[in-house]
Amino acid sequence: MHKSVHTEAQRELQALLRELREEAEYTQRDLAARLGVPQSRVGDYERGESLMDVLVLRQYATALTMFFSSKANPTRSWPTSSAYPP
Repeated sequence: MHKSVHTEAQRELQALLRELREEAEYTQRDLAARLGVPQSRVGDYERGESLMDVLVLRQYATALTMFFSSKANPTRSWPTSSAYPP
């Protein structure tokens, strides 16, 4: 049985990654430099052309958290989705 990686959860993650990067006012090139990868890799992740493993997701989170933690009182509404059942 073939399972597609293009699920609703994956699309939501792609959108969230891009949204957070843009909120941090990073270009793909900026974030790629922080991650130590080519700019094209960041684009591939955001378009779903390349799936990231947990370690890369952690690096992403660390790079973006450094930006958001430097803000005085960041407020953010995180998505809730039926794509992630309890």
